[in-house]
Amino acid sequence: MIFLAILTSFFAVIAVWISWRQKNRSGWIAALALVSASGYLFSHDMGWEQGSFIALFLPGLLIWAMVIKERSFKPYSQKPVPPRTLSSSWKKGIFHLVTGITLLVIQLVLSVVLAVALSRLIPVAEAGQLALCVVFQPIIWALMMYQYLARTDRLIILGWHSLLTALASITLMV
Repeated sequence: MIFLAILTSFFAVIAVWISWRQKNRSGWIAALALVSASGYLFSHDMGWEQGSFIALFLPGLLIWAMVIKERSFKPYSQKPVPPRTLSSSWKKGIFHLVTGITLLVIQLVLSVVLAVALSRLIPVAEAGQLALCVVFQPIIWALMMYQYLARTDRLIILGWHSLLTALASITLMV
């Protein structure tokens, strides 16, 4: 069964490479199906924790063979790249400081509360809820940071994150 799982992972990598070379989506769909099948096969033999890890990790390792096969080298340029000028205005410094505090403190707190609230909704034992919270929190935090940095209306996004966390935290008080 493990050999079949490894084989499906290998075929998933080949499907990704072929779809990338031919620029079509059917290969991606086939690769997702093959990775799912490989995850099922690995999980059947090893348990869902190790099986899902290997099913996601193995194609990531195998794809490097295709990357190495397709590598190309640029010719070396003799002219040095000029250094960029350093901009150290107060406005930019304060903007970066506020952005850092927002991302590293405020959104961290929001993501922890949201992860705890979401994991409490799942009907498993408390140890399982804690484990789910540990898994959910960095994902939620990364999604919050990505959305915050990708949009220009950052205060509105922060307000939506706060509202979502406040609504989810109601479940913690019930």
